[in-house]
Amino acid sequence: IRQQDLTGAPPFAALAGDLLAFVGDATIVAQNAPFDMGFLANAGLDFANPVLDTLELARILVPQLTERNLTALALFFGVPYNSKHRALADATATAEVFRGLRTTAHKLDPRTVYSLTNLGGSSPWRLAPFFQEVFDEQVDAGQATAVVAAPPPPRRSEEHTSELQSRE
Repeated sequence: IRQQDLTGAPPFAALAGDLLAFVGDATIVAQNAPFDMGFLANAGLDFANPVLDTLELARILVPQLTERNLTALALFFGVPYNSKHRALADATATAEVFRGLRTTAHKLDPRTVYSLTNLGGSSPWRLAPFFQEVFDEQVDAGQATAVVAAPPPPRRSEEHTSELQSRE
């Protein structure tokens, strides 16, 4: 982005209210979300919305990729992405990459998805609701009936974890 691209543009503060109204209480999807959310927070916008990071999802769902930037993910999922670092093009590519990641998640074995819903344990892992939704959709589609009948996986206690570490 060049300075001439910004000449005559309104200041961010003039648009912040419109952005808040547009986003509302919807889940925010972003590539490298901490960067974007930090930028918005520095500008005075602190969203309490759920946030899904396509970079974090890609680390889990396409671990075979050595690069997971937006360009690499767009290429992997066959998403056209010719105007890099332009808000609309970035948002469109991110949305399409998210759809690709969601499709990839749906192709996982339901037992794996079920395990991912519990990955955060009692801590608030922000991707757990994503995997819970995928699992619920697998259940609704009849793909996960055996998993639903199974008891939840046991959580490791601190005592058990310490015991395992002392054996190493």
